[in-house]
Amino acid sequence: MQKQKAKPLLRQRSATSKSRLAWNAQQVALLGTASDADVAAKLSVTKNTVFKKRQALGIGSFGYSRDNLRHHWTKRQLARLGKSTDRQIAEELGIDATNVGLKRRLLGIDSQRPQKARRQWAKSELALLGTMTDVELGLRLKINRRQVAMKRRRLQIPNFVAATTQSRWTPEIVARLGIESDAIIGAELGLSAGTVSAYRARHQIKAKASIRKKIRWELVIKNLGKVSDSVLAKKLGVSKQTIANKRASLGIPSCRSNQSV
Repeated sequence: MQKQKAKPLLRQRSATSKSRLAWNAQQVALLGTASDADVAAKLSVTKNTVFKKRQALGIGSFGYSRDNLRHHWTKRQLARLGKSTDRQIAEELGIDATNVGLKRRLLGIDSQRPQKARRQWAKSELALLGTMTDVELGLRLKINRRQVAMKRRRLQIPNFVAATTQSRWTPEIVARLGIESDAIIGAELGLSAGTVSAYRARHQIKAKASIRKKIRWELVIKNLGKVSDSVLAKKLGVSKQTIANKRASLGIPSCRSNQSV
């Protein structure tokens, strides 16, 4: 029984010793500048210790205090909301800026923010829009890429990447899709066969059965490793990777490897 009684006494002593703080000027200056919990954490004391000291000195709480929320707003003060910044109004009224913002939002009034001067675009800069990516132009002009994109869209100038990609697909090229192999068209455009196939699929262009026939490898094997993969691929109307995969599966070195030996 004696040991059980000793435990609460020890706890009471530790709590008491923690609450005893010789307050100095710097510590008192923290009261009311942040929540009691934050100040307590900084000073390594309990929240209740901070609360009692603040109340004893008549210092209001931080943030949405009762005094601030009970502020009686006059018509003149309400008329100023949104015309001056919340901080300016709060300093004049002696309340927190957060409570000024709360009152303003309750009334559906937009905040007053200092507007940045709009960038004046030179004719030479406008001429560059759409001639390169927004990122590249932003770096050249030392502005954010979003500013470049917004100006370009406002002037209805197409995106450089989209315009460049779209320019490849001329009516002549589109007419050949599905008739010639994706590998041949891709090699001509500097694209992979997969990219051509994906474009064809998006536009619902089906490949004809004649270009999907099986490769007669027995006629091709004798040239594997003697002729470059790209040349064979172009002749067969398949991708270079298809030739390379077949050659590798048969353990045949590439044409370059044979030349180096």
